[in-house]
Amino acid sequence: MSNYTKSTNFTAKDALPTGDTGKIIRGTEFDTEFTAIQTAVNSKADATSPSLTGTITFNGVGLTATATEINFTDGVTSNIQTQLNTKAPIASPTFTGTVTLPAVTETVYAISGTTPAISATNGTIQTWTLSANSTPTDSLSSGQSVVLHINDGTAYNITWTSLVDQWKTDSGASPSLNTTGETVVVVWKVGSTVYGARVGNN
Repeated sequence: MSNYTKSTNFTAKDALPTGDTGKIIRGTEFDTEFTAIQTAVNSKADATSPSLTGTITFNGVGLTATATEINFTDGVTSNIQTQLNTKAPIASPTFTGTVTLPAVTETVYAISGTTPAISATNGTIQTWTLSANSTPTDSLSSGQSVVLHINDGTAYNITWTSLVDQWKTDSGASPSLNTTGETVVVVWKVGSTVYGARVGNN
């Protein structure tokens, strides 16, 4: 970018005596001035919709953001940092006042087969109509739990030893399945131990 600097002092020519050759305004002087003016103009950006290249500097600070990055601020109506300061961090947030959480809808999963791996990834509520005597296996992680709604089909039985390590109901015995309706059992894992409890009939 260049600025225009006048090469010829035309006002000074007025003070020269008549007949002084320096008083003559020459075409080459005009050309020099207008060329310098045009060069300076060409190096400037238009005030309306300018197209800029290189590094843009504001108050001595170079702007390195791209046009796409700058456009991320489109629609911002107030100080961004002030807005961020009103938000809680994702990691270990601390809240004040009344905290409202959205309703939680659990996934209901239908178990099939006779040797299913019980996993909370499939859903925390699982239904199972037995098609034969069955032996479920453990695929839970510590801290996970699953509620099982079991229909015994036609008086089929479940062998629990590959899933449950310790029963907390029925004096530590595995539950007997209802021959009508459902038997509801919850299983949960703490560390490497899977616990189970018969919680009701349906």
